[in-house]
Amino acid sequence: MEEWIKAIGRGKKGSRDLSYSEARTAAEAFANEQWTDVQAGAFFSLMRMKEATGAELQAFAEVFREHTQVLPLPSPNGLDCAGPFDGRHRFAATIPAAFVSAAAGLPVTLQGSRTLPPKYGTPLEVILEACGIDPAQTQDGCAVTYVNLETRCAPLKKLRHVREQLGVRTFINTIEKTLCPTQGNTLLLGAFHKTAIERMTPMLQTLPYEKVIVFQGDEGSEDLPVDRTASFAYVITSAEVRQLTFRLDETGVSKQTISKEPITAEQQASITEQILGGKKNADIQPYREQVVYNAGIRHFLLNRVSSVTAGIDEARRLLDDGEPYRLFSNLKRKKEVVG
Repeated sequence: MEEWIKAIGRGKKGSRDLSYSEARTAAEAFANEQWTDVQAGAFFSLMRMKEATGAELQAFAEVFREHTQVLPLPSPNGLDCAGPFDGRHRFAATIPAAFVSAAAGLPVTLQGSRTLPPKYGTPLEVILEACGIDPAQTQDGCAVTYVNLETRCAPLKKLRHVREQLGVRTFINTIEKTLCPTQGNTLLLGAFHKTAIERMTPMLQTLPYEKVIVFQGDEGSEDLPVDRTASFAYVITSAEVRQLTFRLDETGVSKQTISKEPITAEQQASITEQILGGKKNADIQPYREQVVYNAGIRHFLLNRVSSVTAGIDEARRLLDDGEPYRLFSNLKRKKEVVG
């Protein structure tokens, strides 16, 4: 590790980027526990100051992916959703949207872990638990699956305490979204800024997915907001990169007012169950609109429908018909039966 720390840590003028092969060697050292806490902390901090290159990200993503156990799913036509592993403060629309997509015949995998710095938000698995769902029981042929990446990627688990002690974002926050824990053919993830996406793009083009979709999402998540008039998205394949802009006024969804105050797991669960249960009262409506907006756009980008408005209409119809709630209730009953 000393060699790579010296390479990236010689100061503003003396430091350099690692080549792809050098970064692979460094990643393999991390994967094989050939590091101390001090070395890991120094390496992550120096990479944060330098900014990881596409080649460095690609090398670490490949090595960590080689150390990730794949969870086979019943259908290869699935969508992997990799949101922020440091959790959410605002509503996680991706959970009810996943049940809407599942009701449309599109299996969805949600990825995450227990909360991490710097946000220390509410993790998806804690929200699922508050909904009365055992996340571990979703991995048995369910239309909506949750995967805790640290249970399937040993290097991530072993680095957790270092990341907790550092308390800041590192490039591992990007790497963990790209580990392909299932055999789905599309990856959906979120980012804050175009510059971050452009830096990631060469690495994303090497992933074993047919398509990678990156949203300018709420809190850097895979959830497009409905309190912002427009958001951008990138659709990335090995052959091309397309940038799209989604505007609320062109989709039939009106701009909503949603509090920016953090909400608890229990509040998240209550909102989720009311949306899936067909409630349309005024305090739930903004969140319901966010769910249909996101589900509709996902269905459009996955070529299920011919337009965003058709996808949104389909999402509204599915919620009204009750199939998403039936899938949600089945998972709750599964926990009760096993318990």
